[in-house]
Amino acid sequence: ARMRRYLSRGHLGASLVGIVMLWGSWQGSLYNSDGVIFAQMAREMVEAGGSLELIWQGDVVHQRPPLAVWLLAASVDVLGESLFALRLPSILMAMLSLLLLFFIAVELFGDRRVGWLAVLLLLSLHVFYFFSRTPMTDTTMLAGLLSTIYLYLRARTSPRLFLAVGAALAWTAMSKNVLALIPLAVIVVDLLSSLAGRRRLRTPWPWLGLLVAAALTAPWHLAMTWRHGAAFWEEYIGYNLLRRTSSSLFQEPEPLYYAKQLLAFEG
Repeated sequence: ARMRRYLSRGHLGASLVGIVMLWGSWQGSLYNSDGVIFAQMAREMVEAGGSLELIWQGDVVHQRPPLAVWLLAASVDVLGESLFALRLPSILMAMLSLLLLFFIAVELFGDRRVGWLAVLLLLSLHVFYFFSRTPMTDTTMLAGLLSTIYLYLRARTSPRLFLAVGAALAWTAMSKNVLALIPLAVIVVDLLSSLAGRRRLRTPWPWLGLLVAAALTAPWHLAMTWRHGAAFWEEYIGYNLLRRTSSSLFQEPEPLYYAKQLLAFEG
């Protein structure tokens, strides 16, 4: 009921946000190399009639979970291969992220004006707008992350919602594997920082939520292990995670490459 009230009062603002996000999404071209790769993956997945694996130029690649590309392939399969179809999943996930951010701000501060300020701040960021109109995994992951946080805030008063928290955590993990540790860490810290939180840990609901997350993420990982063995984990964790966080994949490797880049360009 509270969600319906917020939406009815903010329908004009929501419509304007929708127009901003969708405007011109059928024009131009793909201008990011990763976006082109994901678009090609979606094309090959549709041509293959669906696939558990990500396929690029005829080869199976294990660098990331498949959820965002599955959504991209579904959009292309239903709408045909067009710029709009390629951008639509990211746009919808970005709009869902804005909505969730609004609800999180209202839940924390009890003021719809704070919610709209949060939405406008995120919408004004070039990086967010760029990725929301590119066929990549980022906004799919962000929607899962914000869903996890929002559902957790609600689960503090409705413990059964920890089951939904687990499902949202699985969504995040199946979008960008290790980044699911971010909302999980937020939840653990919050639970341990108060007596009420520690009491919740003595109930079954948080643990059942973790079980739901494991039940939703394990089948695909087990299937990949069964089908590809150690090669899956060597690329999925060894290459895509460990090597990328310790060195550049495209230049002469050096220690802490990405840390230096973050310091230089992100301040």
